[in-house]
Amino acid sequence: MQNDYITQWCRKIVFSTSPLFKFKKNLWTKRKKTSHKPFIDFTVEYPDVGQAYAQLGHAVHNAGPIDQKTRELVKLAMSCGAQKEGAVHSHTRKALEAGCTKEEIHHVVLLLLPTLGMPSMMAAMTWVDDIIDEEAEE
Repeated sequence: MQNDYITQWCRKIVFSTSPLFKFKKNLWTKRKKTSHKPFIDFTVEYPDVGQAYAQLGHAVHNAGPIDQKTRELVKLAMSCGAQKEGAVHSHTRKALEAGCTKEEIHHVVLLLLPTLGMPSMMAAMTWVDDIIDEEAEE
């Protein structure tokens, strides 16, 4: 019961105050089963920091001429290069939401090969496919 209250509070206070974190109800429900709990717990524990982070994200996204689809592919590439599985999952979802195709996402990961090598590229490809396969099942 308290978990539901915290989730509702987090959605209402933290997410609804920033354009970066405005989720549609069905999107929130779909994402609820993923690994957002640590982030939600963090924003409940430190709401001012969570809000400042959301505002920073909104500001940097709007600071230049790059369109959202390209931004999401760039952020996916950075997450893959940093070998951050959770970030790759998150940015794969965001790339799909921005209209990127499975082929475009796979191409971004494939571009890692000459720079990072086969093991790093394959790890990133499996993380991307976790989300692509999850989306295909729904």
